[in-house]
Amino acid sequence: MTISRIKMIRHGMFGTRPYSIWTGMKRRCYNKNDPTYKRYGAIGIKMCDKWRDGFLGFWEDMKNGYSDELTIDRIKNSKGYYKKNCRWATLREQANNKKSVKLYSHNGKTLSASGWERELGLKYGTIRMRIKMYGWSIKKAITFPKTKYKGYSFDKNRNKYQVEIKKNGTKYFVGRFNTEDEALKARKNFLDNLQTIHRTIKFD
Repeated sequence: MTISRIKMIRHGMFGTRPYSIWTGMKRRCYNKNDPTYKRYGAIGIKMCDKWRDGFLGFWEDMKNGYSDELTIDRIKNSKGYYKKNCRWATLREQANNKKSVKLYSHNGKTLSASGWERELGLKYGTIRMRIKMYGWSIKKAITFPKTKYKGYSFDKNRNKYQVEIKKNGTKYFVGRFNTEDEALKARKNFLDNLQTIHRTIKFD
């Protein structure tokens, strides 16, 4: 019986998900025939000696916090696999940590666009639309209030805030405005006037 086979029997983890994660790391880092080697080993991503030498070294460092719903994730993508640079993360967290994902910082916090949307309770795609389509600054895209005003939007083509109200099946175009304050005031005045008209009709 080989030494490696003896070690497998001793730790009793052979064939488990953590063991498969460990072997997957080794393949990515050291097996040139592995399809993902070009994104790992070929660019210098390696395992620390303790982890490379055996599964037990890896498991000793990473068993705390492990869950079957989580995956191994490198905190800094430019660095390799070792305790201080690895964590157990959800697939969504791991996706946010990829090199290809653009991160946005505000008030000391850095998140991806989708991360900010979850943080602020915004609809998926809102932050990206504000930045890419509307041309807003990062700060404005993140701090602009949640869309709670029906009929209020930003017209990118005209670079103006537009108010268009739909009431009782009728659409009212209120106008376009240079600032959001002007647009919100116009919206409020229009709705107040519309409500007054309806009350007058009701009681006449």
